[in-house]
Amino acid sequence: MKNPSTTISTLLLISAFIITNALTGCVATLTKQVDEAMASWMGHNANELIADANWGPPTNIISDGQGGRIFVYDRTTTRQGIGLSSTIALSGGRYSTVDMPGSIYKDVRSRTFWVNAQNIIYRTSWQGL
Repeated sequence: MKNPSTTISTLLLISAFIITNALTGCVATLTKQVDEAMASWMGHNANELIADANWGPPTNIISDGQGGRIFVYDRTTTRQGIGLSSTIALSGGRYSTVDMPGSIYKDVRSRTFWVNAQNIIYRTSWQGL
């Protein structure tokens, strides 16, 4: 008969492997979607990008040093993770509850478009999902 702790350890290891693979697949899919969305703007006039409801005016415009411009779209979102609450039984029928707030997470994403002197997008890059 197998040791129960060995069986539990094996199940936990298999579960961790499955979850890791599922998350990796999600990130790969999101990365591909962002790559495709950015590439779809190559060769377009920058005015189309600005007029698009999903993009609008860039957060920042920088010279590319060659007569063109670099359009930067930055977005930072902050979210709070789930907190914990723990109640502990004390002697004499008393209880003590400890509340711990969740961690604060900051998500930063940047989308960059290089625009030549003819106002055509010739390069893109991005960071953050």
